[in-house]
Amino acid sequence: MHMADRVEGVTLEPSSKLEARRTGVVFLCLIVTTNFVPWMRLAEAGIDSTVPLSAGQSALAVLSCLLAAVLVIGAWLLGRRPTVAPDRRLTAKARDLGLALALGAAGANLALTVLVQRRAGSSFAGQLKWFGPVWYGLVLPVGLMAAFFKGRASIPAPRLVRPAAPPIRASQA
Repeated sequence: MHMADRVEGVTLEPSSKLEARRTGVVFLCLIVTTNFVPWMRLAEAGIDSTVPLSAGQSALAVLSCLLAAVLVIGAWLLGRRPTVAPDRRLTAKARDLGLALALGAAGANLALTVLVQRRAGSSFAGQLKWFGPVWYGLVLPVGLMAAFFKGRASIPAPRLVRPAAPPIRASQA
């Protein structure tokens, strides 16, 4: 097989597909990084209070962020496994819904950060009583849904299809 035969089988992907794939990753990063902001502000408020953070409280803040990152990436990967052939209309709807949910999750994380900042005099444990249920019950699920729908809107990478090799003739063997 000649090198020219291999080159003919490779086609370039349109730039809009590449842009759609990069946009999904950017919004995943937005969700994951904004999840860290309120937790770190909550930990900082706990450090600034008269009662220092315990090791368990510090671990809760860090592990919540890491758990959210793993869950968001997992939701995105589950979303990338379409059960049927991708339909462009469904992909566009998933992209729009994923974008709206990602922006909503990021906005909710930033709103929680502002609320934690305004209640800076409270201890970590005192703020965690309202913060934990709101973040785990509302913000994290919205981020997971956003990641899932951004995964549904992903355009799978093209696979390199090589042309079939010509059959070997008895004279070539």
